[in-house]
Amino acid sequence: MMKKISRMLSALMIVLCVFILSACGSSSSGGTNPVGTYELTAASAEEDGSAAEQFELMKESGLSATLDLKDDGTGMLNMFGTVIGVTWDKDAKTIKVYDQDMEYTLAGDTFTFTWDGTKLEFTKTE
Repeated sequence: MMKKISRMLSALMIVLCVFILSACGSSSSGGTNPVGTYELTAASAEEDGSAAEQFELMKESGLSATLDLKDDGTGMLNMFGTVIGVTWDKDAKTIKVYDQDMEYTLAGDTFTFTWDGTKLEFTKTE
C-alpha cells in the first residue's frame, strides 16, 4: 500500500515539474510579444491585386521591407529603402505609422496590419 502511494506521489511530482517547466519556458514563436525583426512576406489590397503585383515586382528586383519593433514601444519600418519611425502599443494592439493608428494581429510569427487599404504581413526573422 505504501509503495503504491509512493509511486503515485512520484508520478504526480513529475507531472507537476513538467507543467512548471513548460510555463517558465519561452515561446519560440514569440507568443504575444511582438518585439523583434520582421520581413514583409505578403501584401494585398481588398480592391484589386495591384499591391500584391507591386510587392512581387519589388521582391524580384531585390528590394525588401522590414519592421523592427523595440521593447520601449518604438520601432522602424523600412519600406523598400524608405525608413519610417513607428510606435506600437502591446495592450491596445495598435501600431502607428506617420499619424495613422492601425490595429495589428500577431499569430505565431506573423505580424499583420492594414495600412491605406493594403494588408501587410510580416514574418519574424529574429
